[in-house]
Amino acid sequence: MRVHVFFLVYNEQKIISSLVEDAVSFMEVDFPDYEVTIIDNSSTDNTPQIIKTISGKNPKVTMVRHEKNLGYAASVQDALDHLNGDVAVIVDGDGQHTLEDLPKFMEKICQGYEVVLGWKPIRKDPFYRVIAGWGYNVLFKLAFNFPVWDIDCGYRVLTKKAAEKIHLKNLDMPVGPEFVIQLYTNKLKVAQVSVQHFERQGGESSFRPFAFPILIAKVFLNLISLRIKTLGKI
Repeated sequence: MRVHVFFLVYNEQKIISSLVEDAVSFMEVDFPDYEVTIIDNSSTDNTPQIIKTISGKNPKVTMVRHEKNLGYAASVQDALDHLNGDVAVIVDGDGQHTLEDLPKFMEKICQGYEVVLGWKPIRKDPFYRVIAGWGYNVLFKLAFNFPVWDIDCGYRVLTKKAAEKIHLKNLDMPVGPEFVIQLYTNKLKVAQVSVQHFERQGGESSFRPFAFPILIAKVFLNLISLRIKTLGKI
């Protein structure tokens, strides 16, 4: 089974080398039929140059770069579109997750699940982000009542068949709601596993506390729009 790992990054020059090196070391032992692709969302630091240097030495490491910042959802869709294997592993490339958790995901895939979502029992984020994440999950639960515990966890694993059915359209909005909605509208078999979560080691979060009220309003309106569009489908 060929496993294709995607790291979604933006301005991660401080950790990108160790992130990729650790991933390659892990995959060589545990899943030797693999590829690692970094989706770079138009980083303004040296992240792209570092990736080019690494990929020049290792053909199993590749990069997809956005010439302009297209948003997180576009990076997720790029990963789905560039899958070169049987399974896509889509992980935030900020160092807050580890591939050491991947065997739990793959166990579910081998059991016949088409999609496996991570959830963080302990979240190592600033307090305001923990509160925002909790509110985000509550809003989604009220709107759709899907049995998903962590709508914004940046660790997702899909089979090729499942990846081909996901087509994200709201690329300027948080990816979680639309992604999960498409899983259920496509009647995919979904499992969830707990993942470790670490403090951010480098880069910068796109989350801005001062913009939180505006974000909540946009998310709320987006959920209403998605709910209307899915009436009678789920």
